[in-house]
Amino acid sequence: MVTPAMALFLVFYVAAVVFGIALSFFRWNGLEPRRFVGFENYKQLFVDDPVFFTNVKVTLIVVGACLICILPLALLLAVCLSGRGRLLPLFRWILFLPVVIPLAATALLWAEIFNPAGGVANEFLGVFGIGEVTWLGDKNAALWALILVSVWSILGLHVVIQLSALSAIPTELKEAARLETPSVWKIFRHVVFPLLRDSLTVSAALVITGSFVFFTSLAFIMTRGGPVHSTEVLGLRAYLEGFAGLNFGRACAITVITMLMTIVLVGTTLLIGSRRRVEY
Repeated sequence: MVTPAMALFLVFYVAAVVFGIALSFFRWNGLEPRRFVGFENYKQLFVDDPVFFTNVKVTLIVVGACLICILPLALLLAVCLSGRGRLLPLFRWILFLPVVIPLAATALLWAEIFNPAGGVANEFLGVFGIGEVTWLGDKNAALWALILVSVWSILGLHVVIQLSALSAIPTELKEAARLETPSVWKIFRHVVFPLLRDSLTVSAALVITGSFVFFTSLAFIMTRGGPVHSTEVLGLRAYLEGFAGLNFGRACAITVITMLMTIVLVGTTLLIGSRRRVEY
């Protein structure tokens, strides 16, 4: 019964990964025969290409910023929305709505919001007497503008994950904790929060992998990696190398490095999350 799914997985995932790793040792423009160059593609990236380190830096900033913003916000909103009020389902739906909006529509919507000529963002800043900001044309603002869009787009998913984890905590534990202390903060700190370790670990892993994929598409649509490579993450750089520069060997080398970075970051997250697991 699993044979068709396994065949698709082997062909479109495992074989593609193996082919990409092998192609990173070749020079190929997609038309001429492939030429083996060994580690030359990697050498050019690490030794002869200063922009590559900018791409790595931007990628790490995106991952770190998304983790710092999404995990605390998702946990806070999940706690606030875990009650039984009449309007809480509406708020949950509103929070989850950006997750189901197509990526292209999200990019176009926020491009209009960040439009320096009459966009909502600058109109809002004008209320506080702040001058106009060229959100997507300023290298100091473009990256943070796209990070804001990323957080807005995927926050709802992680709120749902934390809501599910909160609903799975037995009510008896909370009631027993209330007999020991009336402090809501102590109950959350010593009973609820430790039981959310697994769900927070899952969210962190999803944020890391999602940042690599989602931000690449978002940056391509909204800024094309500019200005001055300030929003050019590794995934976008790989795309530009392959399909704009017709250097598929170097593009595959970048994707291999990206894959290794993802494995290290997710592996570290899972290792930290598996320590001191709490059960009551």
